[in-house]
Amino acid sequence: MVKRICVLLFTLLLARSALSAQQYALLVGVSEYPNLSPELSLRGPANDMLVAKHMLLGQQFSENNITLLADGIESDGLPTKAKIMQALASLAGKVKAGDFVYLHFSGHGSQQPSDDFRTETDGLDEIFLPRDVTNWDMQTSQVPNALTDDEVGRALDAIRNKGADVWLIFDSCHSGTMSRSLTNDSVKMRNVNPASLGIPDGVTKPNVPQSTFSSAVVSNQPEPGGNKGALVAFYAAQNTEEAPEMNLPQGDTQAAQGLFSFSISRLVSRFPNATYRQLAQMVLASYNSMPWFRTTPLFEGDSLDRPLFHREGPVQQRFAVSVKGQTFHMQAGSLQGFETGAQVALYKEITGAEMISQASVEHAQLTQSTLAIPTSLISGTYYAELSRPAFPVPLRVKWLTPPSDAWIQAQQTLANNALLSRTLNWVGVEDDADISLYPGSKALYLLTLQDQLPCELNMTPTDNCAAADTRFKSHPLGQVSGYAGLLSNMLTRTVRALNLMRLSDSLIGTDGVNSFVERKRPGQAFELMSPERGLVLQDGDELRVEFVNSTVRALDVTILFIDSLFGITQIYPEPGTSGRLQPGEATDFEGTIDASTLGTEQFMIIATPVNRQDPPTNLMHLQQPPLNANVFSRGASGIDFFAQALGDAPQSRGFTKSSATNQATISVIRWQTAKGDN
Repeated sequence: MVKRICVLLFTLLLARSALSAQQYALLVGVSEYPNLSPELSLRGPANDMLVAKHMLLGQQFSENNITLLADGIESDGLPTKAKIMQALASLAGKVKAGDFVYLHFSGHGSQQPSDDFRTETDGLDEIFLPRDVTNWDMQTSQVPNALTDDEVGRALDAIRNKGADVWLIFDSCHSGTMSRSLTNDSVKMRNVNPASLGIPDGVTKPNVPQSTFSSAVVSNQPEPGGNKGALVAFYAAQNTEEAPEMNLPQGDTQAAQGLFSFSISRLVSRFPNATYRQLAQMVLASYNSMPWFRTTPLFEGDSLDRPLFHREGPVQQRFAVSVKGQTFHMQAGSLQGFETGAQVALYKEITGAEMISQASVEHAQLTQSTLAIPTSLISGTYYAELSRPAFPVPLRVKWLTPPSDAWIQAQQTLANNALLSRTLNWVGVEDDADISLYPGSKALYLLTLQDQLPCELNMTPTDNCAAADTRFKSHPLGQVSGYAGLLSNMLTRTVRALNLMRLSDSLIGTDGVNSFVERKRPGQAFELMSPERGLVLQDGDELRVEFVNSTVRALDVTILFIDSLFGITQIYPEPGTSGRLQPGEATDFEGTIDASTLGTEQFMIIATPVNRQDPPTNLMHLQQPPLNANVFSRGASGIDFFAQALGDAPQSRGFTKSSATNQATISVIRWQTAKGDN
C-alpha cells in the first residue's frame, strides 16, 4: 500500500512538473536601418515574425509568452540593441528547469574585427544588426549597437543555466557575393558588407576560412552544480553563403519573406511531430523546390533527434471545418500546407478512422481557407486533413533582354505545345520570373532564381556574373534544327525538372524511407555523411546509399538522379525489377561520382505505399536527358499524379480518385559535384 502511494505521488509530481513547464518566445525582425544607407532596408523580417507568431500560436504557445520586437508592424517594441538585450535578460530571469525558449532573429548580419582569437580564429566577430546600429567607430573599434555572437552566447548561457531548453534561429548571413537575382528583383541578400558599415579595408580578412556565428554561441559549460538546458541552433547560411529574402506565398498572395524563416514556419506547421533533424532535411528539400542551391543552412546541437519543441507526445494534425452562411471555413491555410487546389479528407470526429467525404480548397489565406464541399454533405462541424497537395502553379518565364524576331517566332510556335501551354506563363522583361532566357551569339542561356550569366557577356555588374569555368544551363545554337526546336526542348526539360523538385516539397514527409549516405575517397575507407550539413562530392568519390522502410506497410521505392543540367535518370530499381520493400526491410546501392555535370545534383527518393497484390510502381516516364542533349525523349506515361504534376498530362480538378502515387512521400539527398583535387 505504501509502495502504491509512493508511486502515485511520484506520478502526480511528474504530471505537475510537465503541466507547469512553460513555453516562451522572443521574435526579433529588423527591416529598417535609419542610421545606414536606405538601400540596406529589408522588407521581409516583419513578415517573418508575423508568420512565426502564427506558427507558434498553432503550436500551443501562449500569446502572453511571446515577445515580438519588430518595425513596420504592431509589436511589443522596436528591435533596438537595448530592447533585445532587455528581452533576453527578462527570459533568463523568469525561466525555470524544464521550460522551453524559442528565439528567432531576422535581419542583416555582418562582421567586425575581434581581439579574441580563442573563439574567433579568423579574427572576426559575426554580428547581427539591430535597428539602431550605426557605422564603425574608430575609437572603440566596434560597430555601435551591433549584437555580437559573444553577447548572444552569454545571454543563452544565462537562460540555459536555469535548466531551460533553447531553440535558436538566425535568418541572416555574414558574407556573400550575390547582390541580386537576374530573374527575380524581389530577391535580396541579408548581409551587409563590412565596408558599408565604414569598416576600413584590410581590417577584415574575407579570404580567410571564417568561423561561424555558432562558434561563440554554442557553449556546453554549465554552472557548477547546475543542469544546463539543451540548445538547438539553426543558422540560415554557412559562413561564405547568402541568406535570401524574396516574395513567397502567404495564402493566395505573396509577400517578402526570408526563405529560411518561411521554410521553418511552414514546415513546423505541416509536420509538428517531426524531429529537429527531420526538419533540417525538410528545409533543404524546400530550398530544392525553389530551386535555391546557393545556400546550405547550418543545423547544430546535441538534441537534433528530439521532437520539435522537446515535446513528449504527438500533436493532432486535423483541423476544424465549420459552416458560416453557405461557406465551409477551415482553421488552416497555406501555412499548414492547404493551398488553393489541394484536396482534403473530411472526418466527423477528430480522431475518427472513417473518411466521410473529400473536398478541395477554393481559396487559401495564411491560416484559414474556404472549401468546396459536395452539396450532399449536411451542415455541421468536421475535421480535415490533407489528402493530396495542390499541383504546382504555372512557372513564369521571360526574356532577360528583348529578343530578336527569330526568337519571337520560336516563342509563338510554343502555343501548340500542350505541356508548355499548361505549365508556363510568359511575362515581360521587367517582371519577376522563375525562368529567364538569354539568347547569346553562340548559345541560348537558361537561368533559374539563383543563376548568373557569364561575366564575358558583360550585361550585368561584375559582382553579379559568374566565372568562366562555371557550368551554365545552356545549349549551343546550330546543334538543333531551328530556334523553335531548341527553345521547346530546353523549356520542356526545365519545366519537368523544376516541377518534380517543387512536387518534392509538397510530398515531403516524416514517414517513409530512412536514408544513410557513406562516402569513400580514393585510398580511404567509407565514412558516414550528414546530408543536412551539405555534401561536396568530387570526381572519383564512391557513394553508398542505404535506405530502410521505416513504415508499417509495404513501399515501392524509386530513386531518381537529377543532375545539374536537369537530366533525370532512374537508378533504382533497375529496369524489369521491383523496388518493393516490406516494413523494416533495407537495401542499398553504390556508385561513383564523375564530373561530367558539375554543380548541384541530387537523389530523389520516392516512397509509394502499396498493398501486397498491387503491381510494381513504374516511374520510368519521369526520365529525361539533360539540357545539353540534342534530342528530347521520355518514356511512355500514364495519367498518374506525377505525370499531372510535371505537366505531361492535364491536371484533374475538383475530386479525383485516390491513387497510390497521391500518397507518395519524397526525400532528397542533395550535394555539390566539384572537380577533384588533382
